[in-house]
Amino acid sequence: MSDKQQSMEFKPYTETKPLAERIAYVKANPDKYKPLAQYRKEQAIEKKVDTLVEMVQRLVEYQSK
Repeated sequence: MSDKQQSMEFKPYTETKPLAERIAYVKANPDKYKPLAQYRKEQAIEKKVDTLVEMVQRLVEYQSK
């Protein structure tokens, strides 16, 4: 444990860093973080694909009975 660290208790990143510092970090590292619109679009597509996979699995289970 370092001198600054008081305990081994887990603390979320959002509690340990102020909002301005987190925003500055994201802006300084654009290769690590996608734009929010692109992230949301990819999440929506992923959700649709997961739903289709689940439907196909149900269909296969239904056909095998």
